This record gives sequence, C-alpha cells and structure tokens, in this order.
Amino acid sequence: MDLSEKLQRHLIKNKYEKAPGIKFKKILLSNEYTENEDRETEYVYKTYSIPNERKDNRCDKEHLIEWIKEKVTPYLEKGHDVILIDNGFGVQVTILDTEKMLEFFLNSKSHLGLSIINRSLKKFLNIQKEEYDFLFFIRDI
Repeated sequence: MDLSEKLQRHLIKNKYEKAPGIKFKKILLSNEYTENEDRETEYVYKTYSIPNERKDNRCDKEHLIEWIKEKVTPYLEKGHDVILIDNGFGVQVTILDTEKMLEFFLNSKSHLGLSIINRSLKKFLNIQKEEYDFLFFIRDI
C-alpha cells in the first residue's frame, strides 16, 4: 500500500467516523470481498448492463435525492451492516438511522450516486449518472 492510498484511507476513515446515522467499522481490503461481490460490482461498473430503472437527470437535485431514497431505503434497515463504496474503497458500517445516513451520503458528494453492498440481504445497489439519466441497479450477490 503506497502513501497516497494510506492517505486516502485515512481521510475516508475520518469522514465516516464522524458521519451521522452510521457506526464506522472498517475500510475493507481488496481481498475482503466475496467472489460474488467482486463479480457483480465489476459487471455493473465495467460492462454495459441493463439497469432495473432509469430516471431523467435533468430534474432538480431534491427530486433526484427523493427518488434515490425511495429506491434504496427498503434495503437499508437499522442495524444492518452494509458496505458503502466511496472512491473505490469499501467502507463497512452499521446503520443506526437510515434517513440521516442517506442525507449525509447524498449531500456530502459533489455528484449524486450511490453504491452499497448489503451482505445481510445479499444485494448490491448502485445508482450512477449517465449523460441524460440516472441508472438504478439492484443485483443479487
């Protein structure tokens, strides 16, 4: 692990230790993902896969945040251990308050988007921006 990666991991750790609605556990190493998690995240990120749903991204930010919350909230219950993907790092946290967690996560980034692995439900959720749409993926892992 080089100095740049150590610094990034330290900054992410500080960010999530102070984040509302979650309890920080750790930042995962690349070998701590299951084979299914690796396969499904790679499939969504690196291939043209068909999303479960699309949303026009030309509407206002508040409307997009509400749409994202509507899509992911059923998979993010209090007490679940989830992995939030942030700049390529997997951050393992326990959800204490879903609403506060989503507010923090969606408003702390310069762009909207979300990638979450819920190991309890064996689901990978991803919302990413394309040129004209936001794409919502839900994959079994």
